[in-house]
Amino acid sequence: MCLRNVRMAKAEEALKHTSDSISEIAYRCGFTSLSTFSKVFKATYGNNPTTYRKFHFRNYLSMWFYVLIDF
Repeated sequence: MCLRNVRMAKAEEALKHTSDSISEIAYRCGFTSLSTFSKVFKATYGNNPTTYRKFHFRNYLSMWFYVLIDF
């Protein structure tokens, strides 16, 4: 169970901060099945990886936009 948490944390960070494909991230984090990765990710974070990335990437861009405006 602990190893899965570490893998999910790495996957979450990669989804937020890279443009790597979801399958690349899944395999890099130790999942051999994209289906299993998606199920575990949704159970852990409440959204599938694609939805999670869209939401958090938008927030990531918004944060940088406001940083640039304040500068």
